[in-house]
Amino acid sequence: MDKQTCVLVFTRDLRLSDNRTLWAALDNYEVVIPLFVLDDKLLSGVHSSTNRIAYLFECLEDLKTNLRSKSSDLFFRRGLWPDEVIRFAKDVEASGIVWSKDMSSYSIKRDKKLQEYCDANFLNTHCIDNHTIVAPQKLSPKSTVTPREFKVFTPYYNSWIEADFGSILPEPENIGIPAGLVKKFGAGEIANTQILPDDGISPNREIGGEKLARKRLNKWVRDHLESYEDNHNDLEGDKTSHTSSALHFGTLSAREVAVKIKRKPGSTPFIRQLCWRDFYHQILFYNPHASQQDYVDRHDTWNVDDVAFQKWCTGETGYPIVDAAMRQLKQEGFMHNRARMIVASFLTKDLYIDWKLGADWFMKWLTDGDIANNYLNWQWVAGTGTDTNPNRIFNPIRQSERFDPHGVYIKRYVPELKNVDEKDIHFPHHLREQLEGNNLLGNYPEPMVDHSEAITRYKFIKQHKV
Repeated sequence: MDKQTCVLVFTRDLRLSDNRTLWAALDNYEVVIPLFVLDDKLLSGVHSSTNRIAYLFECLEDLKTNLRSKSSDLFFRRGLWPDEVIRFAKDVEASGIVWSKDMSSYSIKRDKKLQEYCDANFLNTHCIDNHTIVAPQKLSPKSTVTPREFKVFTPYYNSWIEADFGSILPEPENIGIPAGLVKKFGAGEIANTQILPDDGISPNREIGGEKLARKRLNKWVRDHLESYEDNHNDLEGDKTSHTSSALHFGTLSAREVAVKIKRKPGSTPFIRQLCWRDFYHQILFYNPHASQQDYVDRHDTWNVDDVAFQKWCTGETGYPIVDAAMRQLKQEGFMHNRARMIVASFLTKDLYIDWKLGADWFMKWLTDGDIANNYLNWQWVAGTGTDTNPNRIFNPIRQSERFDPHGVYIKRYVPELKNVDEKDIHFPHHLREQLEGNNLLGNYPEPMVDHSEAITRYKFIKQHKV
């Protein structure tokens, strides 16, 4: 092509609003050709998830519609990501490639390979920080000479909250692509159920796309932001923002969310949660191994118990709050954040089973499954991460009484207990003896461990580590 042309490769920035990468392409090139490459590793890799692939397809269809409203389109390719990007760039005779930076070890290797390809083919490149509010390399502890991560959240937050988040970038009025380009190269079909993994999909999962995400967020801000600090742990009311999947796929800009709500009543604790997201991305940026290894080695020798692990996975532990949360995960591809901490503590402290198994199970089902946030949140609970209290324990019965006092959350996901009184719902097993012959608990399982005894064993193990 005669004009300076770039391929704009969408990754986890599937939006037109406040998209730094999109504007970097528009500011530097006359012609911008949008592309998405479905890497086969997304379909068959260790972190593949039917829920996330289905959600991704919906985001891409929505993005395609939005691009068409700007006189553009979304080209779609499948294969090895760097290879397909380079092949497409050659097809359209592009002089540059623009894409968003990511923090996982896979993404870093992928970006490096693409950069090498571009250098070999004399293509200009722009790899943009577009996924976090503050880029990981922009903040470091003042005591360090060489840039590195903050190891504790509070000092990071104190530095992060003073940073310049920047201004919100608008949607472009027009993007435009040359006439005949779609006919010549084919934009391709995106939603193809034939390439979904064979694993099951959550029947009540969230639907993806920028328009829906923005609509949901606006309603939540109106209805619940002001009371967020009081209600965000309320399992019964479920008044969390449900923005995590949209932030993961970039249909919402975390920066736009933070800037737009910063001065609204109730925003401070919610923005602090957005900071946790950036904090974990910085940890992963400097420590790519933290998605598969202990960030802080506590010398754990985890129990190997496949039967116990499967009971945890399927929500058959005999602890109603744990079972409700694990069943919510499979039904919705989502789990309330308070519940995530409860079930993670149960697996790693009560059962003393490796956090990596739990984190991988979450990645299989969570629509918002994010390498940085999922694995480092798991490590925080397991005691191998950034928590300054590595032996923190969440008592499942006390947590249930405190955050689901009427048992509404439990009964929502554990219908076997629908007729149990709220005073008994948190640990109803004494009813078996009191109501002998009564089928009030149905087939609900006996508790697989005694919490008090399990935690006594856990503390003994930790105290006697060499």
